[in-house]
Amino acid sequence: MNLSITNQQSNKRAICIGGANIDRKIFLKEKPVVGTSNPVIEKTAFGGVARNITENLARLNVNVSLLSIVGNDAAADSLLAFMAQHIDTSPIYQTSDYATGTYSALIEPSGDMYIGLAAMEICNLMNAAWLNQNKHFLEDKDWLICDLNVMPDGVQALIDYANSKAKNKNCRYRRH
Repeated sequence: MNLSITNQQSNKRAICIGGANIDRKIFLKEKPVVGTSNPVIEKTAFGGVARNITENLARLNVNVSLLSIVGNDAAADSLLAFMAQHIDTSPIYQTSDYATGTYSALIEPSGDMYIGLAAMEICNLMNAAWLNQNKHFLEDKDWLICDLNVMPDGVQALIDYANSKAKNKNCRYRRH
């Protein structure tokens, strides 16, 4: 598979809007026993749909930034330090009101997910008011990419913005 992009694409400027969080996969070594400690192996990674897309676009040499909200905590510090090596993190806002989002998946020995836990209250801040306050980060971008960690009114505000600014008026909202 050829992952290179054309020169025309590499000159494009993109911004991804949405989640940046910590992902944890916790693998049970044995069948879980409720009410007691269970032996596990834990793997932690940087996650969030918008953050993941941003990282992959940067790997393809696209000039990309991330508009997101993280906590004012150690998780955010490590996340921001990592991302700053590859992308423009200036649009990322830190708040002390919520912790950086986390997603934890408890995986059974069979490989099936037993339970998923999303501590993503911080995403409630990614609404229309927040998006409208940050429009200046969108102005010079060719590609606006949004995940659905953004609140529905924020997604609609982005669609309205894109439709008002788009040169070719081909803004589409695709939900799978």
